[in-house]
Amino acid sequence: MSVFEQELNDAFNESEKIESTAKEVENRIKSIDGAAQYMPKRAYGTPVNGAAMSMTLKYLINSKDRQLAAYLNIADGTFRKMEEAETARQEQIQRMKEKTEELAYKNQMKRQQREKDLLWNQTHNVSQHRLIR
Repeated sequence: MSVFEQELNDAFNESEKIESTAKEVENRIKSIDGAAQYMPKRAYGTPVNGAAMSMTLKYLINSKDRQLAAYLNIADGTFRKMEEAETARQEQIQRMKEKTEELAYKNQMKRQQREKDLLWNQTHNVSQHRLIR
């Protein structure tokens, strides 16, 4: 086999390898809801170019598949921001639950004190009455 034929064979194999990888990337992008319609055109044997993607497609990939975003060099931290927002939301919910439980306990204590004062007032003369709050 001549040197030229070997180079042709190597170039063909490399092109097929790139195309195979590009097809896998395209299929992974298409598995994201709503992303298929934003896929840019790509020449056969060329890799998927993250820089050629629309902002919408980049956002969809970043928000749904951070490994793919990193592979395409389009990661913008959207996934991390979403995780941080969700964590903050869960922490706020927890704080609100704790505050609600605390207020419910205080209300219960006040109700019990009012009931005690009311009972005291019913069983004692006017000079010994307690102020009911």
